[in-house]
Amino acid sequence: MENRRINQVEYANLLSYLMTVYLQNNKVDHHFLPDLIRSVNKSLSESIHVDQTQWQASDGATNIGKAVMPARTPQEFVHDVSISLPTAKDISASIHDDYLVSFEDGKKYKALPRHLGRLGMSPTEYRRKWGLPPSYPMMCKSTREKRSEIARRHELARLGSRARRGRDNKLQ
Repeated sequence: MENRRINQVEYANLLSYLMTVYLQNNKVDHHFLPDLIRSVNKSLSESIHVDQTQWQASDGATNIGKAVMPARTPQEFVHDVSISLPTAKDISASIHDDYLVSFEDGKKYKALPRHLGRLGMSPTEYRRKWGLPPSYPMMCKSTREKRSEIARRHELARLGSRARRGRDNKLQ
């Protein structure tokens, strides 16, 4: 991956954003937090070049040391820098009989549509974003089979009651 140049404020915002998202989705003992921050900082600094020089605002003021929001939000920057499409091996590893692993947060789900809806994304957008084939399932195999069985039972029950009504009408 090529190195990207960002300023110190963007870097600090990006690092804090990554840590916030990770800690919201994972339990971490407070004793391991400093090591985790160092590890994320090291990984991030290896892929991004932080411009140490001062940068000038349009009015000529120096912005080093001021809390100036970057032109891009951390979420936009993360999207630009870190999304690499999953390989065929990653895709097949995300599909299990009892769950699917989301490429968005790495968590296990029986069905992805509700999860994607919470993220404001449709299954088509998810497949497009991650380069997944149109045949990529949105529901794990066991859940699909359970729902299919319920639908079959419901259809048979509906057909059975219709047949009973026809038979009752003939008896009258």
